[in-house]
Amino acid sequence: MPNTDIIFKDLNSKDRPFFSHPSTHAALRIRQRTSMLPHELMHFLDLNICIDITQEYGTYGNHKKHLLFYSPKDYFYYVAIQDGLSGKVITVLHLGFHKTLAWPVTDEQCKAARQVYFDYISQLEQEMSTVKSESNINQNLNYQQAKDKVENDRKFKEITNFKRTYKVLVNALYICEEGQAKRRTLFKLSVDYYINDFEKSIKQLLYNNIEITKRIDHHIRRKRLFHETIYRLVFENKKNRNENYVFDFRPSWEAQEHAAHYARQRKIMNQWLSGYQTKCLALPVPSSMKLLRLSY
Repeated sequence: MPNTDIIFKDLNSKDRPFFSHPSTHAALRIRQRTSMLPHELMHFLDLNICIDITQEYGTYGNHKKHLLFYSPKDYFYYVAIQDGLSGKVITVLHLGFHKTLAWPVTDEQCKAARQVYFDYISQLEQEMSTVKSESNINQNLNYQQAKDKVENDRKFKEITNFKRTYKVLVNALYICEEGQAKRRTLFKLSVDYYINDFEKSIKQLLYNNIEITKRIDHHIRRKRLFHETIYRLVFENKKNRNENYVFDFRPSWEAQEHAAHYARQRKIMNQWLSGYQTKCLALPVPSSMKLLRLSY
């Protein structure tokens, strides 16, 4: 069953000729006998969501139309008596009242009135679906255009007058001796560029550059990290953290195996050093052994 609230909301938003209007008596009868509001019924009549069952000589005199309509809120049929010249709706009758005051309404006429209503609803739903599809297409096009513009600005914006500089953070992702993945910043780096493409700039920096390789190796030792436990280097734009270039050293599971190996060696070393300590006396550990490097 269609959503009547949406239907009447759409009716209220449509442009229509304001021909039908209720009399005071008709407005009262519409509220008493139906669940519709007077202006909603006027929409129905102006949009011909009804059928004309007028006979040549009606009870209410000449120029009076008997318009049979289906009320979706009541799931029932009613007859609106309207002045065909002025558009004024005189009253609204139940089918029983109409049979007593005028003539009976047949089942075929009721089915026809109901079909007119559902034909209108089908047309309305089709129009709404078309509008929604066009709106989605326009939104997708606008989104794609905006995305392409951002990509073009980010990747292919040429700067020919002067060079600019990326502030780059070089981060190491490694497995600690407890088996957890951790991240540590090794150092900061300045990278000059003329074309705004972060990944391309970093690749050019690393290509056959022995100095940057030595610098990375030096800071790994300085941070007292094991090379074998590092599985990834991340070059990150300091101003825009979404821009980064990832360089994989090895699989993380391999780094985890090396970290477990060093943890076992650390445990053996601590057991060996424990022999130098007693409850009464604890000899200081030589400074060269406080942060013992097992391997570089």
